[in-house]
Amino acid sequence: YTINFVRLKPVLSNDERNLFNNICKSFLNIKRKSHRYFKSQVLKETKKGKFENVKYLGDLIDKIELEINSVLNLVLELIDTQILPNSKKIEAQVFYHRLKADLLRYKVEVSNAEEKEIILDLAEQSYNEAYMLSEENLPISSIVRVGLAVNFSLFYYNHRDMIEEALIIAKTCFEEACKVVDEIDEVEGKDYILLAQLLKENIVFWTSERSEEESSYN
Repeated sequence: YTINFVRLKPVLSNDERNLFNNICKSFLNIKRKSHRYFKSQVLKETKKGKFENVKYLGDLIDKIELEINSVLNLVLELIDTQILPNSKKIEAQVFYHRLKADLLRYKVEVSNAEEKEIILDLAEQSYNEAYMLSEENLPISSIVRVGLAVNFSLFYYNHRDMIEEALIIAKTCFEEACKVVDEIDEVEGKDYILLAQLLKENIVFWTSERSEEESSYN
């Protein structure tokens, strides 16, 4: 129903855009959680030598991966062919490039080793596209810009092992966000503060981790 709605009306309002994002990610997160759980069970059953259970779990994992990939491919195609081409507002373009990158990250989780690096490169391209657009056109008061900084910095930390790049994005956004936090619209205020707080926590953790690595190296 959601896919058909978007096909008929690819230009979404802010509320519709957020709903589309939440529906897609909520469904996928349920499947991703199941995928991680069954993969952990495969390791446990393999250690016990219960190979019949391993085969059964493997079949379940294959089925879940097909379901995840099916939904991801459908939504990614929709973004590329209908949503982005019809998005005239910069904030919407940033939002959808970030969503595309997020979904490509999910796709990495259910891809083979050969595909993973290609998909990660595509995700990084989408994050970069969103980041350049947001830095040049969106005010720091935009929750879309701050949300992008959170996800993009996490991408560099979790998938590229690039702490410096993650810190640069997170610190830049956090320092600017602190200057305008009192001016944020009341409706978005709580979510904006939560995102800023997440940036701060990540900065503290990554800075500490970097210091430990440098001490160990010295």
